[in-house]
Amino acid sequence: YAPEDIIEYDYEYGEAEYKEAESVTEGPTVTEETIAQTE
Repeated sequence: YAPEDIIEYDYEYGEAEYKEAESVTEGPTVTEETIAQTE
């Protein structure tokens, strides 16, 4: 592969991975906020 192809693939893959991680992180974050409010 040419360096440009690797960078482009890595960028697209990273974007998808970042979006997944972001949506997954929203769950625990909301739970932590709820616990803090309950205390």
